[in-house]
Amino acid sequence: MYYPCAAMKKKLDEPFSRARAAVLQGRSTDCFEVLADLLAERGDPRGEFARVQLELERGEKPALREREKSLLEAHGDAWLGDLTDCFNRYSWRGGFWRHVDLRDVDDAILADTLRHPSAAVLEMLRVSHPTDADLAAEFARHEDIPLRVLGLGALDEGQNMFSYVEEGVGELNGLEDALPHLEELHVIGASFTPRSMKRLRVLDVRTGVTPPTVEALSACRFPALKRLVLGFELHVEPEPSEELDPLVYLANQLLPLMQGDATPALEHLVLATFFDEGGGEQKREALRQLRGTPLGARLTRLEFTTPKDEWEMLAP
Repeated sequence: MYYPCAAMKKKLDEPFSRARAAVLQGRSTDCFEVLADLLAERGDPRGEFARVQLELERGEKPALREREKSLLEAHGDAWLGDLTDCFNRYSWRGGFWRHVDLRDVDDAILADTLRHPSAAVLEMLRVSHPTDADLAAEFARHEDIPLRVLGLGALDEGQNMFSYVEEGVGELNGLEDALPHLEELHVIGASFTPRSMKRLRVLDVRTGVTPPTVEALSACRFPALKRLVLGFELHVEPEPSEELDPLVYLANQLLPLMQGDATPALEHLVLATFFDEGGGEQKREALRQLRGTPLGARLTRLEFTTPKDEWEMLAP
């Protein structure tokens, strides 16, 4: 679109900026519809595409599904470009990307993804192989990134949590400042160094949690955190003695965190381990010990589970 002057471009962009801000505030269907109507009024085919997708959320209709397909065929080059070659998966909502799963981190690819018009209200991003990149610094180069959920690390095809080869997830210092809408952080990787995050509501660390990690978590502050998932390595160091069950040993290692100072609003704690529950007696003893702590006494839910990649449920 040609703008005779910068002032006119700004005037035209202001309604879009306001509509986008409303979407980011609550991500409700009503807000998406306002954005879709605005685009349609400007003659942007993305507006019709958004309306079709929002109508499909109310119920499957073959004619609308066919129209969605035809719009993608007609405008897919503009709405997607070559970036999908770098995506493991992606999904749409209301004419824009809802989630993107990046295969590998690369500053140029990440920048192109974040700047792309289809990412204007991107809710979820996963970088499958961060490889110790300074993602916070890269995110900081962009203004008002809309991400609500960030995933770092992933299982490759054919892998499971037993066969996963751990990788670093990069430097997390400054991450919250760079992502003003961030509420959830999901990590699959080693060398996880936690940082205090005042807005984070969900922290899910599936592997690489060790006693030093627990100590570091207990020294941080997560005043808004509601759900914490900690995934522990297959083997703990030092090895527990024969008289001490691994789950009870694990409970002992959690005691610094269980004082509750780091997570005053926490409601749900999930411990993901590979240890055999031994018929349930050891699990009950570990839960009893954890429930006797200040944090354990006020938790709504406290449970053990098997490690898995929860992103598959978040972004189907």
